[in-house]
Amino acid sequence: PIVDSIHADYIQGVRFYNTESEITMPVLNLGSGRLVCTFDDHFGEFIDYYYTIKHCDKNWNFTKNIEVSDYLEGPEELQIERFAASVNTVRDYVNYEFVFPNQDIQLRWSGNYILVVYDDEGSIVITRRFYVVDNTLPILVQNTRPFGAGTFNTHQAYNVRLNIEEMNIRNPMQELYVQAFQNRLNECLTPFMQPSFIQGKYVIFNPMEQVIFPGYKEYRFFDLRTVLQPGENVNAIEISRTRATVLLDLDKRREEKSHFSTKESNGAFIIRNFDLPRSNAKISSEYPDVIFTLKSDFPVNGDVYLVGEFNDFKRDPRFLMEYIPNQGVYNLEVPLKQGFYNYMYAVDTGEKDLDITVLEGSSFETENEYYFFCYYRPVGTDYDQLVGHIIYHQNSRF
Repeated sequence: PIVDSIHADYIQGVRFYNTESEITMPVLNLGSGRLVCTFDDHFGEFIDYYYTIKHCDKNWNFTKNIEVSDYLEGPEELQIERFAASVNTVRDYVNYEFVFPNQDIQLRWSGNYILVVYDDEGSIVITRRFYVVDNTLPILVQNTRPFGAGTFNTHQAYNVRLNIEEMNIRNPMQELYVQAFQNRLNECLTPFMQPSFIQGKYVIFNPMEQVIFPGYKEYRFFDLRTVLQPGENVNAIEISRTRATVLLDLDKRREEKSHFSTKESNGAFIIRNFDLPRSNAKISSEYPDVIFTLKSDFPVNGDVYLVGEFNDFKRDPRFLMEYIPNQGVYNLEVPLKQGFYNYMYAVDTGEKDLDITVLEGSSFETENEYYFFCYYRPVGTDYDQLVGHIIYHQNSRF
């Protein structure tokens, strides 16, 4: 399956969101709204970049046996025409930005999509998932008690119903699928759920087949919207003509700590520059080397990574922490663009997904966002439609 990924080390600061807000997920209603994609190229010269859009099935594989003209109105490939070099920054870069749908392309179908950005040699540099929803089928979500042993204080669980009153669905038990993910972890998906029975206008799922996730803890964060003085959770800033360095406050392990409520952005980050409020932050913001330090008296069993939306929560070698035994800390120095960042520490335990709970712990009290999607594939049709979508905000139990 296609995943969100940055395929070139010189590409940084990738942002992809709905124009309504910078901290939204890339979700569109069919026939309305637009998405913004922006990124920085540190290669050192202007490059011609292009993008294309592919329709995917519910499993994020390219939809088979269809033509591009079936789901897309307009050309298959478009060049990114809006770009500008950074201005008066210690690190030079070129910022690229484009918005779609636009006067050149429109999307005809609902469903899963993949955005592919590539250079003039055809090398892919960015892949990004997005969703186009025809909201004709309401999803009803109910917070419930987790069934799993030992999960009551650490996990959050939900039951789901679908209101099919407005849709003429011949066989809802076999043609409807529901899937969910937490916050921006849209590659950590639940298994697909299918209905168990019909009750009036509602399609009911087996109450024992829960949507369940670790609650984790609130995201750690730091404020780097100014480099003239330390912001929240920033210890010190040092700037010269050739380098900018930011030392963050010392972090501590939280797996044994009780839940502490704090206002954050559920893993997101935004680019902002308060030092030059009238300038374009996309080209005026610095890329300081940010130093992360996590106190740990002993190393854990597995590699430790810094994760957040800024690196797609991935095992990115650039965000691999180094353990320093004589100091009892994990350390990382990595360039990040000026802004406001959420992050966590995750451990590679050898499983498919990194484990956030090892160093951060988990609590049912954590405030999270859950994204639920309903797919519809009538028998004999060519593609998976996306007919329902809801964002559920978890901020209390029951």
